[in-house]
Amino acid sequence: MIMRITKNFQISILSILSILFLTSCDKIHVKKLAGKYNCYVKGHYYNIINGGYSYDTTYTETVEVKQEGVFVNVKGFKVHIDSLWKGKKYSASVSGDQRSLQFVNDHLYYYAWGGGLGGGGSQTYEGKKIK
Repeated sequence: MIMRITKNFQISILSILSILFLTSCDKIHVKKLAGKYNCYVKGHYYNIINGGYSYDTTYTETVEVKQEGVFVNVKGFKVHIDSLWKGKKYSASVSGDQRSLQFVNDHLYYYAWGGGLGGGGSQTYEGKKIK
């Protein structure tokens, strides 16, 4: 009886340690991505109401990537680190708007598009991590 309890206890302890190890690896990976990125931003905006207009713009912006546990937060877009592992590109619809996020080496790639009711716009961010 004691051997059986001990064996079950050992399996439970190993399971808990494995989960803690994997979670801490995720947090370490998030820490590597967190920081500031010097981004080149391309924007496109349009409106078809009252004669309409369309314009493009480019500028630079420092974007802060924040760590929130095992999540990465870029300009309010929160993504679990598993979705970005090893250069994966993550895309999602957020309240009807489109977002995508990818990290490759020390570079950030972020795309945001939104629109409706005759107007909209998009921004593409490409940046290198500031050391």
